[in-house]
Amino acid sequence: MKVAIVGGGLAGLLTAARLIDRGVNDLVVLERDGSPGGVASSVLVDGFRIEPAVSSYLLPDPGLSPLFEMLGIATVPVASSGRYVYRPHGLLALPQSPALLASPVLGPVAKARALSEPLVRSTSAPEETLDQFARRRFGEDAGSLIGWLMATGVFAGDPSDLSVAAAFPRMVELERRFGSVLRGALARRRSGAATRRRAHVVDGGVAALVDACSRLLGDRLVTSFEATGVESTDGGWEVTGGGGIESEHLVLANGAVAASRLVDAEIGGLLAAERRSPVSVVGIGGRGADPLPGFGVLVGPGAHMRTRGITLESSYAPQTAPQGSYLIRAIVSPHRSERLAGADTDPVDDVFAEEVSAEAIVREVEVVLGSRLDPTLVEIVHHLPGIPQYRVGHVEWLEAIDDMLTRRSGLHIAGWSYRGVGVSQLAADAVRIAEK
Repeated sequence: MKVAIVGGGLAGLLTAARLIDRGVNDLVVLERDGSPGGVASSVLVDGFRIEPAVSSYLLPDPGLSPLFEMLGIATVPVASSGRYVYRPHGLLALPQSPALLASPVLGPVAKARALSEPLVRSTSAPEETLDQFARRRFGEDAGSLIGWLMATGVFAGDPSDLSVAAAFPRMVELERRFGSVLRGALARRRSGAATRRRAHVVDGGVAALVDACSRLLGDRLVTSFEATGVESTDGGWEVTGGGGIESEHLVLANGAVAASRLVDAEIGGLLAAERRSPVSVVGIGGRGADPLPGFGVLVGPGAHMRTRGITLESSYAPQTAPQGSYLIRAIVSPHRSERLAGADTDPVDDVFAEEVSAEAIVREVEVVLGSRLDPTLVEIVHHLPGIPQYRVGHVEWLEAIDDMLTRRSGLHIAGWSYRGVGVSQLAADAVRIAEK
């Protein structure tokens, strides 16, 4: 059996590693750029290591942990795990759910309503947004905050845009099975079904993961390969461009919109409907102690900032900065009105990138942290077109794609466009494809 994978980002690399682990050695990964990794590539500047994409992993993980072990990836628990939320009235410690519902982040009335969530009846209403679901389950005040923090922390998106069933299916499943999110979470914890996971970092950063996959692949990784199309053949599939590559199975791991340009018009029209939100990562470093101990800060609603979150890199991963220096990372995305204005056009990405001012973001971060930074390093990395946004209708969209794939034997899709934007979801997707 021969397998061709278009796309050498983390989705393609993890899928290839899983296939090799299952004994499928006749494969090739075709990457458009001159090096693999895509957005997952460490940036080294003056002794600082900035991670433009993933920087930590929740372990143990059923899909990711075995891959790390196979690849010889060394991980260490984060050195500091405190989390905070910034609201217009200041910075507050953010306990892990469900303790959040009893914390000073919420007022007395909001706490009482949120803690009564088990008494709220389930509904058979049509697909809800994350905001609608959270407000219905936890009340207006707590629900709006919970929805905002979840949307910001995972998608750098807006809870009123995201489908709760697609973006956070576990919450919907808890309500369906137990009639309550809180009751379901507590039941899973008591039964041991909810494995206690802890954030870890990879020794050497995400670049070490990409390098390990590249070494495993060897000459089965082909870079600077510009795929121009895919065609069905008697024996499977052919990737045109660069002389053509034939295989029995073909995995498109290059993102939905990019894949739409390679396939036939019927399925291509569906794939092209994907929507993303542009994101910029701003690495800020300088001499001195960490401005705040912990893992990170989420910027709550009402702050009117483009900075959606801050990770305290050198606090939880000291190896990311030279000794005696600090490194923090700001996650920046457009305001909701800016995203919606450019939802169907590409220019919004370029406009947003041009408007991300290093000076303005440093000022926002100083306001959030409550301290002056005086950085010696400000490095901006733009992710365009950005993070996929699982809007209402995403579940049906995915089902329609899967239905079309059943009529195209040997054709598969992978990546964060579809079943989750986290690395653990990419690893789970790799398992799913390997089994197919």
